[in-house]
Amino acid sequence: MFQRTWQFAGFARDVKNDGDYIVTETGGRSVAIQNFDGDLKAFLNVCTHRFSAIRKDQKGNGPLQCQYHGWVFNRDGAPAGIANIRDFDGIDDARRADLTLERWEVEQCGDLVFVRHGSGPDLRSWLAGAWPVLESMASSLGEMLDCNRMIVDANWKIAVENTLESYHVRSVHPQTFARLEARTNQFHLDEPHSAWSADIEPVMQKKLGKLLGLLGVQSAFGGYFHQLVFPALTLATTSGMSYSVQTFRPLSVRRTEFTSYLFAARHDGPEAKRELLRESCRPAVEFNRAVFEEDRVICGEAQRGVDLARPDQVGELSGDERRVAVFQDAWAALGGI
Repeated sequence: MFQRTWQFAGFARDVKNDGDYIVTETGGRSVAIQNFDGDLKAFLNVCTHRFSAIRKDQKGNGPLQCQYHGWVFNRDGAPAGIANIRDFDGIDDARRADLTLERWEVEQCGDLVFVRHGSGPDLRSWLAGAWPVLESMASSLGEMLDCNRMIVDANWKIAVENTLESYHVRSVHPQTFARLEARTNQFHLDEPHSAWSADIEPVMQKKLGKLLGLLGVQSAFGGYFHQLVFPALTLATTSGMSYSVQTFRPLSVRRTEFTSYLFAARHDGPEAKRELLRESCRPAVEFNRAVFEEDRVICGEAQRGVDLARPDQVGELSGDERRVAVFQDAWAALGGI
């Protein structure tokens, strides 16, 4: 499923120059995305010589060259530079074509880069009604303020489902997220994707509105907004002051790598206002880290309970958990068990 559907691979800002590259992992496979004279190309990160990983670093700049024996591949993924080629037996044009790297589809929405293996609907079609929302959020990402990576001792679906409902907020986040008072159920269901918007505590909302006006930041989002791009990418914002991007990568049946990036809103104005915006967003770093640590702990407990439950138990979902139901239905429709 992770290979057949569009998966977030990284940020376009990291591959904006010729020779820039990023490496991602999806569905247990490593994929390298590289800028070739302004065009993004994506290939399986496996050399066709003796199957070493081509790239070691997560991002950088340089030719698409295998770290082991130095084979260099061109924009089509074909080996264009082979050391001591005369020592090989008959590497002609046909054999070079056979040695071409496995190609992956790559597209972007705003500052977000996605990859997919095989054919199917393009990214805009896959996102459908979620495209304009994601494009707005992805085009609003300014300076990155934090990257928080942690291991969650739970299946990836438990970790994702935890982000899709507010039913647990008062129990798990009484001193953090609950203070936003974002409890209204305004769901936007565009299956398999879904979103949730909510008003926040009035005094806090008023203060944010004044600050955004002072900074000259235009936002299409009022209150709290959370978007799931199925299956494992979420984006969130509170009034467009800052934006967070989260990924969930399965490591095993009971372990998930969770990564959260926090950005200040994009601001093209004078440096003084950008600095004020930057400082105004600093508390969000500590806030997000506290919330996600609480989530990490409770997801581990949820996994422990799931392991003890009878196989025939199915649980019960409330109206607050409607997005969980949509997520589970989409996962099952794509072959989940």
